[in-house]
Formats: sequence, structure tokens, C-alpha cells
Amino acid sequence: AASNIKKMHVADLRSKFATQGLDIVEMRAVWASLPEEFDNDGDGAKEEWRRQIMTKLAEMSAKEERGSGLMRNEKRHSAYKGLEPTEAGALQLGFDLENVVEVTVAKSTAFDPVDIEKTKN
Repeated sequence: AASNIKKMHVADLRSKFATQGLDIVEMRAVWASLPEEFDNDGDGAKEEWRRQIMTKLAEMSAKEERGSGLMRNEKRHSAYKGLEPTEAGALQLGFDLENVVEVTVAKSTAFDPVDIEKTKN
């Protein structure tokens, strides 16, 4: 939420929330979630981070409007391959419910070996 982002330290914004490698849809989502102003930004570093996002998004949008220039991963990241949009525009996972695989899970610790055969019912 914008209220949380406005309080973050600039180092977190630059590292944990770096926008490198995001596609245009993700960049728009980041931009939409940013606050208009940041708390504790006396040196303007947080606002500069915000301006860099705006500049990158503007560049990507201009390329998109021209119909060329956006690389494939800038249009939609390959992580979304196989996901189909619903009528509302949301992404829906492409699960095949007819071929669900059942997996056995066994509780263990980092130091004790677990015999999977003993955990089956």
C-alpha cells in the first residue's frame, strides 16, 4: 500500500523494490501503488527513485504506442507464459484438473532422515 511505501527507507526502495526486469504491466502496477510524496525524504532520494520509475514507464509506454521497440519480456514477462486472461482481465492459472498428481508430504527436521515409505497410509 502507498501508506507503507511512503515510510520505507530509500535503500529498501532501491534494492528490495528495484524495478529492473519488470514488464510494462508490472511497471504500471508499481507506478499505481506509489505515494505522491514520501516521508523522511529530506535529500530527495526517494522522489528521485520515483522519477526514475516514471521515466522508465514513459519510455516503455512510448515504445508500446509506436507498436515496436518493446522486447518480448517487456511486453509480458515469460513468467506469465501459459496463463490465460479471464473476461475481467485477471490471469487464470492453466491447471488441468483431470490430471492432478497426489504428493506425499512428510514432516522432518534438517538433521533427522525420513523414510517416505513409513509415512504412507
